[in-house]
Amino acid sequence: PSTIRTNAAYVGFEAFGLGQKADVAISFSVPDSFTVDAVDPGWQRTSADGIDTYTLPAPTDPLTTDTFVTARDDSELIGTPLDPAGPAEFEIKSWPGDEAWVDFVTTQLTDGVPVLEQLVGAEWPIDGSVEVREAFTPYIYGYAGWFSASERELEIGEILDQEVVLHELAHAWFNDEWFAERWLGEGFAEMYASLGIAELGGERRAPDPVA
Repeated sequence: PSTIRTNAAYVGFEAFGLGQKADVAISFSVPDSFTVDAVDPGWQRTSADGIDTYTLPAPTDPLTTDTFVTARDDSELIGTPLDPAGPAEFEIKSWPGDEAWVDFVTTQLTDGVPVLEQLVGAEWPIDGSVEVREAFTPYIYGYAGWFSASERELEIGEILDQEVVLHELAHAWFNDEWFAERWLGEGFAEMYASLGIAELGGERRAPDPVA
């Protein structure tokens, strides 16, 4: 249940300080191979000897200050190639040690792509391998995952959610190549994810009534 994560590919933790007004500063250091996500504009970065140090100067007013630090090094992700039936190809890249995520995503990709092909009535439309990465970054921006069909990149958070995986896979078809308006692409992806869950024997989630 904790939000703290530490492994070779990702680190996330709460950094906080307590003290008098305007006297609290926070700093943290990471190897420069890490990319720090969503850094507040107030952070100041210095680099030396392969280490990046980020410092948030003392605030002008609060008695307490805190921030969530999240940084990733995708070169340390563990790669697992996957070639399900049909034209779809994937390279799964996970945090070290998270075999449960690998097993879950493998199952969703292997079972989900043929079902979506059948429901949509069109073959998997992407040529070449799609890189499927485990990442915390989508959560920071309010998403469970995101998929760029043109870049052949799919990022999914650590939560094992079948609907999220099928929704993102559906964007292989339902994207700005088909629709000018985002709500249409998102709406169709969500609808076909729901249909896919039912086809795979799960319980389809009904949409909330429109008020």
